[in-house]
Amino acid sequence: MIQQVFDTQIAVFQYDGLDTFKGKEQVKKKVDEVFNLFDIKNSTATEAYNGGMTTVKSSKLFPVDKILDLKNNDMGKWIFEHISKGAQELGVKNKNYKSFKFVRSWMNRTLKGSHGAAHKHETMCDMVCIFYYEAPENSSDLVFINDDLTTKNTDRYDMFPENKRYHLKPKPGMFVCHPPHIPHAISTHNSDLPRTVFVFEPFFEFAD
Repeated sequence: MIQQVFDTQIAVFQYDGLDTFKGKEQVKKKVDEVFNLFDIKNSTATEAYNGGMTTVKSSKLFPVDKILDLKNNDMGKWIFEHISKGAQELGVKNKNYKSFKFVRSWMNRTLKGSHGAAHKHETMCDMVCIFYYEAPENSSDLVFINDDLTTKNTDRYDMFPENKRYHLKPKPGMFVCHPPHIPHAISTHNSDLPRTVFVFEPFFEFAD
């Protein structure tokens, strides 16, 4: 479903098989194994405030599509299908929506009290896709910012006035695709349980 966010659009989908998909136990085991690694426990994103964990700095070692075997489980097949659908709905131009590779893919785990500064994705991806694998009550919102963002990855989301913020409340299985140029942040995470997301930066082959 397309949602208007300031002068751009995002695509939001919902995966309803999160609790029942075949391969669920293997995915959970692998996610927890990665976040229990010493180097990952002590790795935070540049944009993070007050902790949290990420594999973004080790995305070549831990590409989400490979370590979670997404091509061979139902959740992953749904994600791949909706990456293509998201590109189509957002009107990514002159591209083959069925054929893509990832510039990067990684996992973030947000812990109580942490939040993320406003930032943009400046790789050569066609869009940014976020899958909410764990999103308990009182999770961080995804916050889109209506600003040119002249500073680098340091401005807290609440430094921007409310009329320049668009808050999207996550729930488990939500999948968001958005253009890489739109600044976004995450609000403070107020749950004792973690919020875990998979992030993908797809690049689509050019259409014939």
